[in-house]
Amino acid sequence: MTDTRQEFAKRVATAAQSVPGVTRLSAQSPVRIRTPFPGGAVDGVRIEPDRVTVGVVIDRFPLIDVADAVREAVTTTVDTPGTAVRIIVVDVDLDRLPSAAG
Repeated sequence: MTDTRQEFAKRVATAAQSVPGVTRLSAQSPVRIRTPFPGGAVDGVRIEPDRVTVGVVIDRFPLIDVADAVREAVTTTVDTPGTAVRIIVVDVDLDRLPSAAG
């Protein structure tokens, strides 16, 4: 399947957002995580020739488990062998974390 840059970025975003524990995608990072295209952009996904970067906000721990699940979900959308998938946990949604009191 050959997607346009826009279609590919949207597929990656959909895969990442489908993972339990991901509240939303975020473009906020020291380097903006965004894929621009004519008429818009996909925030939270950056498509580069050899790498896909996804910025996520999560609502559960452990962080590494959520990040690994996002990486797995996104990797299934990548058609080009050798493309690295990098997940950046940009923030934790503290308001959605389970209460310690139960």
